[in-house]
Amino acid sequence: MLKIGRALDVRWAASSFRTVQAVWVSYLALYIHFCQAATDTSLDSKDRAPYKGLAAKLSSSAFLLNLGLMYDALQELSDLSESLQADSLNLNKANRFIARQVEIFASHKTDGGEHYATASEAVATGEYCGVIIVLSTAKSDKEINRAQFYQALVDSISARLMPESMYFSLLLGLQRFLQSMARRT
Repeated sequence: MLKIGRALDVRWAASSFRTVQAVWVSYLALYIHFCQAATDTSLDSKDRAPYKGLAAKLSSSAFLLNLGLMYDALQELSDLSESLQADSLNLNKANRFIARQVEIFASHKTDGGEHYATASEAVATGEYCGVIIVLSTAKSDKEINRAQFYQALVDSISARLMPESMYFSLLLGLQRFLQSMARRT
């Protein structure tokens, strides 16, 4: 079983991704554990109730779809974060990495990612990893609007992307500066 770490740690994208990945990979084991604890007669009903709720949450269609959505998005953000921390990174590469990520998130608005597709298929068949998936009807079980979610990521990342005009102005200014420094030596 993978360790479910702290989400929103210093490196939040990577740590949150590892947490979501651990839940995804350990899905069946978690469900079995929660079901067994929910029926454990050595516990009183007050102690069993949270486990029953967690088992129900895991088997809901909204939870599985949201988990797949978060897996795909956090995996991309984690990869981008690691790429932007590379020692060999320069401004041009960073700009390309971020622009590429915007394009990937824009494409996920319509088709979702790999894990979201797996979750969607599981909801359609009514089973994932041996767990019966129940269509969510509770108000608290809301499915994240995939297109809206990815558009928000596109907007957020695009706001941090340097506009091309500013990028080229910066490079042109840097080039002029380096030329003037070369003439002085």
